[in-house]
Amino acid sequence: MEIVLALFAISILVLAWALVRLNRQMIDTNERVQRLGKRLNETLYKLTRDAREEEKPEPPSIVDVANKNAPEDKVICPKCKTKCPTTAFKCPSCGTVLSSSEKLYDWGEEDSK
Repeated sequence: MEIVLALFAISILVLAWALVRLNRQMIDTNERVQRLGKRLNETLYKLTRDAREEEKPEPPSIVDVANKNAPEDKVICPKCKTKCPTTAFKCPSCGTVLSSSEKLYDWGEEDSK
């Protein structure tokens, strides 16, 4: 009878030790899951932040604004008949000085005649 009670007490101690060990493993696993969840959230935030930044249109540069406000009409080169922007001084195709540019840039040639 004493042997049975001793075996019963030993088995209870072994079960209690096993429960304590399992409980510790569960706590460690839970902490690891929490850390991994936090890392996952941080990574997802960074990825979505980068995606949101890519979707944002860049503010227009001063050149874009100036081009948008520029007149849409073109000047036709008298020599090669190429359509040139009104801001061009010379024709990009043949190099002829454009008449509208001559009006904009008075170089004093008429005064010297």
